[in-house]
Amino acid sequence: TRVSLRSCRRQFDNIKRVFRTTEEMPGNFVHNIKTNFLLPPALAEKYSVIVFIACHRFEINKKKLNYLSFEDFSIVCKTIMTDWTCSGVDVDENGDPSLDRDFFYSLRDLKCLIEKEKEHRYGVCQMLAKTNMKQRSLSEVEANFKNINKNMLWLGQTLYNNKEVKDLFVNVVDKVVEPLKQYKFTLEDLSQFLNAYTEVVSESEICADRDLVNNFSKFMKTLGLILLTFYKT
Repeated sequence: TRVSLRSCRRQFDNIKRVFRTTEEMPGNFVHNIKTNFLLPPALAEKYSVIVFIACHRFEINKKKLNYLSFEDFSIVCKTIMTDWTCSGVDVDENGDPSLDRDFFYSLRDLKCLIEKEKEHRYGVCQMLAKTNMKQRSLSEVEANFKNINKNMLWLGQTLYNNKEVKDLFVNVVDKVVEPLKQYKFTLEDLSQFLNAYTEVVSESEICADRDLVNNFSKFMKTLGLILLTFYKT
Protein backbone atom coordinates (compact mmCIF):
# COMPACT_ATOMS: atom_id res chain seq x y z
CA THR A 1 0.00 0.00 0.00
CA ARG A 2 3.08 2.24 0.28
CA VAL A 3 1.75 3.32 3.69
CA SER A 4 3.85 2.84 6.79
CA LEU A 5 2.95 0.02 9.17
CA ARG A 6 2.51 2.55 11.96
CA SER A 7 -0.04 4.45 9.89
CA CYS A 8 -1.89 1.25 8.98
CA ARG A 9 -2.13 0.29 12.64
CA ARG A 10 -3.40 3.74 13.56
CA GLN A 11 -6.09 3.57 10.86
CA PHE A 12 -7.12 0.08 11.98
CA ASP A 13 -7.39 1.30 15.58
CA ASN A 14 -9.55 4.20 14.37
CA ILE A 15 -11.90 1.77 12.65
CA LYS A 16 -12.18 -0.34 15.81
CA ARG A 17 -12.89 2.77 17.86
CA VAL A 18 -15.65 3.90 15.49
CA PHE A 19 -17.15 0.43 15.39
CA ARG A 20 -17.22 -0.03 19.17
CA THR A 21 -18.66 3.42 19.78
CA THR A 22 -21.49 3.22 17.25
CA GLU A 23 -22.42 -0.47 17.22
CA GLU A 24 -25.05 -0.15 19.96
CA MET A 25 -26.00 3.48 19.45
CA PRO A 26 -29.58 4.11 18.29
CA GLY A 27 -30.33 6.50 15.46
CA ASN A 28 -28.92 7.18 12.02
CA PHE A 29 -25.70 5.28 11.43
CA VAL A 30 -23.74 7.81 9.35
CA HIS A 31 -24.98 10.72 11.47
CA ASN A 32 -23.74 9.02 14.65
CA ILE A 33 -20.28 8.50 13.20
CA LYS A 34 -20.10 12.05 11.89
CA THR A 35 -21.24 13.73 15.11
CA ASN A 36 -19.39 11.56 17.64
CA PHE A 37 -16.04 11.88 15.89
CA LEU A 38 -16.53 15.31 14.29
CA LEU A 39 -15.70 13.90 10.88
CA PRO A 40 -16.44 15.52 7.52
CA PRO A 41 -19.33 13.80 5.67
CA ALA A 42 -17.12 12.09 3.07
CA LEU A 43 -14.88 10.47 5.70
CA ALA A 44 -17.87 9.50 7.87
CA GLU A 45 -19.37 7.73 4.86
CA LYS A 46 -16.14 5.77 4.33
CA TYR A 47 -16.16 4.63 7.94
CA SER A 48 -19.86 3.75 7.67
CA VAL A 49 -19.15 1.44 4.72
CA ILE A 50 -16.37 -0.39 6.59
CA VAL A 51 -18.46 -0.79 9.74
CA PHE A 52 -21.53 -1.84 7.71
CA ILE A 53 -19.48 -4.59 6.03
CA ALA A 54 -18.14 -5.68 9.43
CA CYS A 55 -21.57 -5.65 11.12
CA HIS A 56 -23.12 -7.94 8.53
CA ARG A 57 -19.94 -9.94 7.94
CA PHE A 58 -20.09 -9.51 4.18
CA GLU A 59 -17.55 -11.79 2.57
CA ILE A 60 -15.08 -9.58 0.68
CA ASN A 61 -11.86 -11.61 1.00
CA LYS A 62 -12.49 -14.28 -1.60
CA LYS A 63 -9.95 -14.41 -4.40
CA LYS A 64 -12.60 -13.83 -7.06
CA LEU A 65 -13.35 -10.43 -5.49
CA ASN A 66 -9.74 -9.25 -5.56
CA TYR A 67 -10.30 -7.16 -8.69
CA LEU A 68 -12.76 -4.90 -6.84
CA SER A 69 -11.70 -1.67 -5.14
CA PHE A 70 -12.86 -0.03 -1.92
CA GLU A 71 -14.73 2.48 -4.08
CA ASP A 72 -16.67 -0.38 -5.71
CA PHE A 73 -17.73 -1.75 -2.32
CA SER A 74 -18.50 1.78 -1.14
CA ILE A 75 -20.88 2.42 -4.04
CA VAL A 76 -22.85 -0.79 -3.53
CA CYS A 77 -22.89 -0.67 0.28
CA LYS A 78 -24.22 2.89 0.33
CA THR A 79 -26.97 1.79 -2.04
CA ILE A 80 -27.81 -1.22 0.14
CA MET A 81 -27.87 1.02 3.23
CA THR A 82 -30.25 3.38 1.47
CA ASP A 83 -32.59 0.89 -0.24
CA TRP A 84 -32.44 -2.39 1.71
CA THR A 85 -32.47 -1.16 5.31
CA CYS A 86 -35.55 -0.47 7.40
CA SER A 87 -35.24 3.29 7.62
CA GLY A 88 -32.17 4.53 5.88
CA VAL A 89 -29.37 3.34 8.14
CA ASP A 90 -30.97 3.11 11.58
CA VAL A 91 -29.68 0.35 13.83
CA ASP A 92 -31.58 -2.63 15.24
CA GLU A 93 -31.70 -3.86 18.84
CA ASN A 94 -28.22 -5.35 18.41
CA GLY A 95 -26.82 -2.05 17.20
CA ASP A 96 -26.38 -3.28 13.61
CA PRO A 97 -27.60 -1.21 10.66
CA SER A 98 -30.88 -3.07 10.23
CA LEU A 99 -31.49 -4.76 6.90
CA ASP A 100 -35.14 -4.92 5.91
CA ARG A 101 -35.91 -8.54 6.74
CA ASP A 102 -39.60 -8.19 5.80
CA PHE A 103 -38.52 -7.09 2.33
CA PHE A 104 -36.08 -10.00 2.08
CA TYR A 105 -38.79 -12.47 3.10
CA SER A 106 -41.14 -11.05 0.47
CA LEU A 107 -38.50 -11.75 -2.20
CA ARG A 108 -39.03 -15.48 -1.74
CA ASP A 109 -42.11 -14.98 -3.92
CA LEU A 110 -39.86 -14.13 -6.87
CA LYS A 111 -40.06 -17.85 -7.68
CA CYS A 112 -43.41 -17.00 -9.33
CA LEU A 113 -41.50 -15.14 -12.05
CA ILE A 114 -39.60 -18.30 -12.95
CA GLU A 115 -42.91 -19.74 -14.15
CA LYS A 116 -43.23 -16.71 -16.48
CA GLU A 117 -39.75 -17.20 -17.93
CA LYS A 118 -40.87 -17.63 -21.56
CA GLU A 119 -43.07 -14.53 -21.52
CA HIS A 120 -40.35 -12.58 -19.75
CA ARG A 121 -37.70 -13.63 -22.25
CA TYR A 122 -39.92 -12.78 -25.21
CA GLY A 123 -40.66 -9.31 -23.83
CA VAL A 124 -37.00 -8.60 -23.06
CA CYS A 125 -35.82 -9.69 -26.50
CA GLN A 126 -38.53 -7.64 -28.20
CA MET A 127 -37.55 -4.56 -26.21
CA LEU A 128 -33.82 -5.03 -26.81
CA ALA A 129 -34.40 -5.43 -30.54
CA LYS A 130 -36.14 -2.05 -30.53
CA THR A 131 -33.19 -0.46 -28.70
CA ASN A 132 -30.84 -1.72 -31.41
CA MET A 133 -28.77 -4.02 -29.22
CA LYS A 134 -26.03 -5.69 -31.24
CA GLN A 135 -27.27 -8.90 -32.85
CA ARG A 136 -24.55 -11.02 -31.25
CA SER A 137 -25.44 -9.79 -27.78
CA LEU A 138 -29.15 -10.17 -28.45
CA SER A 139 -28.58 -13.78 -29.52
CA GLU A 140 -26.68 -14.42 -26.28
CA VAL A 141 -29.58 -12.99 -24.26
CA GLU A 142 -32.07 -15.19 -26.06
CA ALA A 143 -29.94 -18.33 -25.75
CA ASN A 144 -28.96 -17.82 -22.10
CA PHE A 145 -31.94 -15.97 -20.65
CA LYS A 146 -33.20 -18.94 -18.66
CA ASN A 147 -29.92 -19.31 -16.78
CA ILE A 148 -29.42 -15.56 -16.20
CA ASN A 149 -33.01 -15.17 -15.02
CA LYS A 150 -32.81 -18.15 -12.67
CA ASN A 151 -29.57 -16.95 -11.08
CA MET A 152 -30.69 -13.35 -10.55
CA LEU A 153 -34.00 -14.41 -9.03
CA TRP A 154 -32.17 -16.93 -6.84
CA LEU A 155 -30.10 -14.07 -5.39
CA GLY A 156 -33.31 -12.38 -4.28
CA GLN A 157 -35.12 -15.51 -3.15
CA THR A 158 -32.34 -16.47 -0.73
CA LEU A 159 -31.63 -13.07 0.89
CA TYR A 160 -33.83 -13.96 3.88
CA ASN A 161 -31.02 -16.35 4.83
CA ASN A 162 -28.21 -14.67 6.79
CA LYS A 163 -25.58 -16.81 5.09
CA GLU A 164 -26.67 -15.65 1.63
CA VAL A 165 -26.58 -12.02 2.79
CA LYS A 166 -23.03 -12.61 4.00
CA ASP A 167 -22.10 -14.19 0.64
CA LEU A 168 -24.02 -11.68 -1.51
CA PHE A 169 -20.99 -10.19 -3.26
CA VAL A 170 -19.43 -13.59 -3.93
CA ASN A 171 -22.73 -14.93 -5.27
CA VAL A 172 -23.25 -11.93 -7.54
CA VAL A 173 -19.84 -12.45 -9.14
CA ASP A 174 -20.13 -16.24 -9.26
CA LYS A 175 -23.69 -16.57 -10.57
CA VAL A 176 -24.15 -13.49 -12.73
CA VAL A 177 -21.02 -11.45 -13.44
CA GLU A 178 -18.77 -14.34 -14.53
CA PRO A 179 -21.39 -15.98 -16.79
CA LEU A 180 -22.11 -12.62 -18.46
CA LYS A 181 -18.41 -12.18 -19.12
CA GLN A 182 -18.45 -15.52 -20.92
CA TYR A 183 -21.16 -14.11 -23.18
CA LYS A 184 -18.78 -11.20 -23.90
CA PHE A 185 -21.30 -8.53 -22.91
CA THR A 186 -20.08 -4.95 -22.88
CA LEU A 187 -21.06 -2.68 -20.00
CA GLU A 188 -23.54 -1.02 -22.38
CA ASP A 189 -25.02 -4.43 -23.26
CA LEU A 190 -25.46 -5.19 -19.57
CA SER A 191 -27.11 -1.84 -18.88
CA GLN A 192 -29.52 -2.32 -21.78
CA PHE A 193 -30.37 -5.84 -20.63
CA LEU A 194 -30.98 -4.85 -17.00
CA ASN A 195 -33.25 -1.99 -18.03
CA ALA A 196 -35.30 -4.23 -20.32
CA TYR A 197 -35.33 -7.10 -17.82
CA THR A 198 -36.80 -4.88 -15.11
CA GLU A 199 -39.11 -2.85 -17.32
CA VAL A 200 -40.82 -5.86 -18.88
CA VAL A 201 -41.97 -7.02 -15.44
CA SER A 202 -42.85 -3.58 -14.08
CA GLU A 203 -44.77 -2.36 -17.13
CA SER A 204 -46.34 -5.47 -18.63
CA GLU A 205 -49.00 -7.91 -17.52
CA ILE A 206 -46.76 -10.96 -17.06
CA CYS A 207 -47.28 -10.66 -13.28
CA ALA A 208 -50.60 -9.55 -11.78
CA ASP A 209 -49.33 -9.26 -8.21
CA ARG A 210 -48.44 -5.57 -7.90
CA ASP A 211 -46.74 -6.00 -4.52
CA LEU A 212 -44.45 -8.60 -6.06
CA VAL A 213 -43.79 -6.35 -9.05
CA ASN A 214 -42.88 -3.45 -6.75
CA ASN A 215 -40.58 -5.65 -4.67
CA PHE A 216 -38.97 -7.01 -7.84
CA SER A 217 -38.34 -3.47 -9.10
CA LYS A 218 -36.87 -2.43 -5.74
CA PHE A 219 -34.64 -5.50 -5.71
CA MET A 220 -33.47 -4.97 -9.30
CA LYS A 221 -32.69 -1.29 -8.73
CA THR A 222 -30.01 -2.25 -6.21
CA LEU A 223 -28.90 -5.50 -7.84
CA GLY A 224 -28.55 -3.68 -11.15
CA LEU A 225 -26.20 -1.13 -9.62
CA ILE A 226 -24.16 -3.91 -7.98
CA LEU A 227 -23.84 -5.72 -11.30
CA LEU A 228 -22.85 -2.61 -13.23
CA THR A 229 -20.28 -1.73 -10.54
CA PHE A 230 -18.81 -5.23 -10.36
CA TYR A 231 -18.83 -5.86 -14.13
CA LYS A 232 -15.41 -4.93 -15.44
CA THR A 233 -14.32 -6.17 -18.84
